[in-house]
Amino acid sequence: MADMGINVQLTGRISVRDSSSVIAGSDMGGVLGRIILVRLSLASGPISRDALIDALWDGEVPSSTESVLNATCSRLRKGLSSIGLDGKRVLLSSGGSAELVWPSDARVDVRTAMRAIEDAELALKNIDLDTALRRATIAYTISQRDILPGINRVWIDDTRDNLRDILERSLNVLADALHLRRDDPSSLMIAKKLSRVAPYSPQAAQKLARAHCALDDFPAARLTIQTYQERVSRDLGIGDDSQLSDWLSQKLSTLLARDFSELLEVGDQLSIKTESSFSVTRHTKQLVIFPVGWRWSNHVGPTATTTLCNMAHAGRVLSGEFDVVYESGAITRYKPGDSFIINPHHDMLVVGDEDLITDGW
Repeated sequence: MADMGINVQLTGRISVRDSSSVIAGSDMGGVLGRIILVRLSLASGPISRDALIDALWDGEVPSSTESVLNATCSRLRKGLSSIGLDGKRVLLSSGGSAELVWPSDARVDVRTAMRAIEDAELALKNIDLDTALRRATIAYTISQRDILPGINRVWIDDTRDNLRDILERSLNVLADALHLRRDDPSSLMIAKKLSRVAPYSPQAAQKLARAHCALDDFPAARLTIQTYQERVSRDLGIGDDSQLSDWLSQKLSTLLARDFSELLEVGDQLSIKTESSFSVTRHTKQLVIFPVGWRWSNHVGPTATTTLCNMAHAGRVLSGEFDVVYESGAITRYKPGDSFIINPHHDMLVVGDEDLITDGW
């Protein structure tokens, strides 16, 4: 069977098409045919006919199961053949099992979204912003569509959960990549979408407040954090976690100092330090200085409600070095000139004999 560049869309309006034709809806075997198409396309190999029957009828199996299943598969094979595929070799049913074997270059949108978000997160970690934005946009476009809307099955709900996870991850990547590009209006737009998708995520609230700060809308940043804390307290019964408030206070203390240094040279700026909480020294122009020996678990941990920092951070190292120690034990070191994206649940420490100076946090 020749490869034909088939595109299989399982989300939104289900379709199977090549470059010039598409299977007509009437040739998919109705609702049952579409469910078969989705279930077998998501499977990693053949599944038993019993499992397929359960996926179709969810325990309410009609008496004419075999004849209905055979007729539906026959119509689906006919539809596949209508766009030049060999339906009998694509939709297999023998030995008590069923399987969809797509051409090797076929693109199934749900699988494409999974690969795209993994590529995007790796690209963001490597500060390859063009790739991160491109791949995250693909993942976002696919994952925002529903799958088999109006039909409820356990396996469909699991797939929807996976798509929601991809959606949230893609918005996180987009918000961070746009922030690093200094595209503040776009970062704000994405952060708003992320907050709607993940209303109980502290990282989503942080990214939204960060975007407001970048646009000098400090009241909106404060309202974002306040609204988030009220929401989780009201809906989830979770007590106040001061980390977000502390992060915002430190962020604002840095940003609000900018107006006093517009005429200063960079060399002068680095000599102006203002003490703040947790022994972190800060100055204007959004630069942050951590003194030699500073460590999150020593200087913040004793007053925090968690053993690791739950915030995300992004920026560049201007001088000095620091290590990030993740919950798994993995350690990443950042040196002058490095850009960084730090995920939540980490410890952080300044290494060497030089203060750490960064434009992030």
